[in-house]
Amino acid sequence: YEDQIPTYFDKEQMNLGLILGEASNGLVDIDLDCQETRLLAGSYLPKTGQVWGRESSPSSHWLFQCTSVPKSMTFKDPVSGEMLVELRSDGQQTVAPPSVHPSGEGVRFDLDGKPSRVETDILVQCVSCLAVVALLARHWPNQGSRNEAALAIAGGLLRANLDEVFVSNMLLNIART
Repeated sequence: YEDQIPTYFDKEQMNLGLILGEASNGLVDIDLDCQETRLLAGSYLPKTGQVWGRESSPSSHWLFQCTSVPKSMTFKDPVSGEMLVELRSDGQQTVAPPSVHPSGEGVRFDLDGKPSRVETDILVQCVSCLAVVALLARHWPNQGSRNEAALAIAGGLLRANLDEVFVSNMLLNIART
């Protein structure tokens, strides 16, 4: 039916919305709402074959097929209130290519393949971790106090029995972002 979409789809007047969650057999959209999450997504999210965005926000939507339907989740910066990342699922929808964003920009595919099938719990963990790293990167201290911040974060995470290599990579990602 994909070849019939142009027949019914008038790009000037209509957008395409994907229904997420149970109605689409577990489709979820990870909406990367800020620069930090877009920069870090490749280090924390599983690979998927379907990614889209727009010129000012490339690769900001990653589509997955979950093994069970997760609850929708939002992660905001508690200081600014700005959205960092959303896991959009049951009862929600998302605008997909070839739509036009309210800003007037065209929504386009960055990867036009199939969404990867992932275990729900793993995806939730990945999105949660991405949100934490993005938040820390956003508020990383200026020169002069970075070492103390890194030591405090590393100490807390290692005491929580997180893997040493994982913690090290996390701190590198925070500092580089």
